[in-house]
Amino acid sequence: MQDKLDIAKKYFEKSIEQEGTRHDLLNLGHIEWCLGNKQKAIARYKECIQKANNDFNWFAEEFIGDRRYINQVWN
Repeated sequence: MQDKLDIAKKYFEKSIEQEGTRHDLLNLGHIEWCLGNKQKAIARYKECIQKANNDFNWFAEEFIGDRRYINQVWN
């Protein structure tokens, strides 16, 4: 949200190395998406859904709720 995506990516990757949460994976997916790494973003989103016990409804609600942050980066 503050145009420091590379720094945020580094911290979320460290978190995931130490058993990160589904939220960490979701946020890392968002960061990859905003950096233009669409395939990496999709891979992180898949991991996120798996970490959420394949609860796609949870993922969809969280993703939709976060779109305002993603849009801030793109605008």
